[in-house]
Amino acid sequence: MGSELRASSSLRMAVVCLAACHFALPTLSTAAPPAPRVYRERVGPHWLKNKTQFWYRNDNRSGTHEFIFVDAEKGTREPAFDHAAVARQIGGSATADKLPVESLKFGDDGASIQLIGAKQSWELNRASGEINAISGTDSATVGLTPSEFVRPSRNGGEETELTFANHLEREVTLFWIDPGGNRIGYGTLQPGGKREQHTFAGHSWLITEKDGQEPLAAFVAEHGAATAVVDEETPKPRERRRRDAESKATFVPSPNGQWEAFVREDNLWLRSAENKKESQLTTDGVAKNSYHRDAIRDRAIGMNYDKPDYPASLPEVFWSPDSRWLIALKTTVVPEPRVTLIQSSPDGQLQPKQESYPYIKPGGEVPQQEVHLFEADSGREFVVDQSSFTNQWDLGNFRWEEDSSRFTFLFNQRGHQLLRVISVSAEHEARSVGRDLGSAGASPYQALVKTLIEESSNTFIDYSQKTYLNFLEKRGEIIWMSERDGWNHLYLFDASTGALKRQLTKGEWVVRDVERVDEDAGVVWFWAMGREPGQDAYYRQLCRIDLGSPESAAATVASATGSPENGQLTVVPLTDGDGDHSIQWSPDNRFVIDTWSRVDRPPTHELRNATNGTLICKLEEADASEISDAGYRFPERFIAKGRDGKTDIFGIIYFPKNFDATKKYPVIENIYAGPHGAFVPKSFHARYRHQQEIADRGFVIVQIDGMGTNWRSKKFHDVAWKNLKDAGFPDRIAWMKAAAATRTWMDLARVGIYGGSAGGQNALRAVLDYADFYKAAAADCGCHDNRIDKIWWNEAWMGLPGDGSYVKSSNVEDAHKLGGALLLTVGELDKNVDPSSTYQVVGALQKAGKQFEFMPMVGAGHGSAESDFGRHLRADFFVRKLIEMR
Repeated sequence: MGSELRASSSLRMAVVCLAACHFALPTLSTAAPPAPRVYRERVGPHWLKNKTQFWYRNDNRSGTHEFIFVDAEKGTREPAFDHAAVARQIGGSATADKLPVESLKFGDDGASIQLIGAKQSWELNRASGEINAISGTDSATVGLTPSEFVRPSRNGGEETELTFANHLEREVTLFWIDPGGNRIGYGTLQPGGKREQHTFAGHSWLITEKDGQEPLAAFVAEHGAATAVVDEETPKPRERRRRDAESKATFVPSPNGQWEAFVREDNLWLRSAENKKESQLTTDGVAKNSYHRDAIRDRAIGMNYDKPDYPASLPEVFWSPDSRWLIALKTTVVPEPRVTLIQSSPDGQLQPKQESYPYIKPGGEVPQQEVHLFEADSGREFVVDQSSFTNQWDLGNFRWEEDSSRFTFLFNQRGHQLLRVISVSAEHEARSVGRDLGSAGASPYQALVKTLIEESSNTFIDYSQKTYLNFLEKRGEIIWMSERDGWNHLYLFDASTGALKRQLTKGEWVVRDVERVDEDAGVVWFWAMGREPGQDAYYRQLCRIDLGSPESAAATVASATGSPENGQLTVVPLTDGDGDHSIQWSPDNRFVIDTWSRVDRPPTHELRNATNGTLICKLEEADASEISDAGYRFPERFIAKGRDGKTDIFGIIYFPKNFDATKKYPVIENIYAGPHGAFVPKSFHARYRHQQEIADRGFVIVQIDGMGTNWRSKKFHDVAWKNLKDAGFPDRIAWMKAAAATRTWMDLARVGIYGGSAGGQNALRAVLDYADFYKAAAADCGCHDNRIDKIWWNEAWMGLPGDGSYVKSSNVEDAHKLGGALLLTVGELDKNVDPSSTYQVVGALQKAGKQFEFMPMVGAGHGSAESDFGRHLRADFFVRKLIEMR
């Protein structure tokens, strides 16, 4: 496969999208009574070397467990061995469902299995069923696979749970690695101890020696509960060096090692690696417009606040594979505005402490870059026409063709209404412009610049979530993601000419993401949402599609039904079941373990063929009976029409423990309407922490995705364009009224709302514009005026300031309209959303003579309302305002 760019990992700003706007801390486990557990919530396969067989362990109720063996080619699922026979041979207290065995290790020949226990292990002869005690057995990790590197957490994942198990004979220390790569202590774990830890999928955890020094194991939480074991055989993780962050490099070598590109006094130079002879390639570099690699974008826009400057001699260059050509970026240096915070109560000192960090806000200057192309041997510059990529938000994804004939890059214009994939041919005929600083008698040359793909919109292009650019070099094609027909779909372009060859997917549904591409086979696996009639529009289903012959240029599409138009392409659904799906691939990608669930249906695990989706065998049904036994109910799904009377709006209802349908319950909405995503849970969770905590105080909680949020049609999404104040409120209110019409226990005379970050902005807006419906709001760390917040997230949906749209969406400007009870909270050290955004609301409310509650969180950062103190404060507020004041 060729070069691939995904919105979630490769665009400079996309990597911080969810982290920047929906930050959540894992909750420190306490000595509270054990929560109800879900059994068989996850299948953790251990594939054998033949890649067609695997085993896994099931942990069941009452501390029992079993081991299962699956043969994917035969389609069989059976006990990995005769558990009862093994129990009889071990003797003592061992029973078939409580064996002193924690893991298995199959022999290479498949004839034996090591049964590995915490204190004793045995070897089982599979033919005879006999076991023999052994010593010195290699320990095998049960459950979650350790990570090779210690990496920062990724935010935006679903809530889940890790069970940490310390199989060492010494105490260890547990750390959460935050999105900035910092260690956050979560206490110690005694020898032989276990801890159930609330966390989020994508969050990274590190286990070290007790003193916190030597790393022992690293794990990244996944979807569904899992066990993370540290023992003597657990591979120790390596500290991943952040790309260029601590780089000491002072030059960029050519692939063949012949040349070294470096900067001297802001200009680009080449040096022979062999004889150190130097040649100057440019003379136009100055301090404010330099060939030196710039770190301001990473600090002040990318929110990597402490990133150091690159060495003064380090350029931003990209060598061609044959070392003949060199791309150099010349960057304008822009001001680096800073936000200042006061830490009122710093550890270790009495006096307050001031700190600041770089932070560009909407409308601020962003670095601009020129693209320059040089031939290394001659020093000639092939002049690149810059007119196709002016007024930049970003230039990225620079890549060379394998034969070094041209390079391509992605241009994102400021305002996010234009994207271009641009190619530059390195060799072109001599023209009347150009220069040559590396040799005498220079001839002028100009490179050929061509736009291969252009994407435009009258509103916004969702570049942070829906950019997918994949060069299939063997096929000479490009896979591109676009909403040009009103829905997010995949398109196939000719990589040489930029001509559209075919629309790969089509219909009133969306492509959520590309899972993988097999260029040799010409197959794409992708996630579809809303494709299955009658299902929730946000459920993910895995599909595959053949790309067709590379020679064919017919403009064909794959239809919504799976039937090919023009007889060529067919979408093949690979998963089944009315729910949200996730998968695990077999080592050779021939099979997938499909796990699907809903908020009201525990997971089902199935083994399927990855080519045609055929069900090979059913593996497990999760057991969530402890939840109902403890007096809890699963959330209820509900669909109602939105503001237009036609569009389906999806949401769920959370119930208090021991819910009584004969009572009347106040209703509280948990809101987060950030346009970068959709936020109503779709898959099953064993627990919903803050929603359940508030519900258990005597409320019904609802969560809804209204218009303006992501992953529906472009029209649905565009409601947010220059209109963040809308937040889908007309749809949310219509949904609640429709739900209450058939649910007498929903008391819409007492409705509250809460949220954080963008959700904090939304929560306050509810009691500014819709106080006749919402009676109380708790708003944490809100971006209450988008002119005060970070540049990238706000310009993505609001465009550039200046047309009045930012003012119209400002909670500060409309503070005088407050009509309900309000609790404002903010961390004094919030480096995500400038705390001044909340303080300016406070000032405007005071000026307007409004009564409200305000709790600044000392020493806290973003998301402080999710601390123990913050959650209790919020719940108490709603009890006072919606229950006690009846």
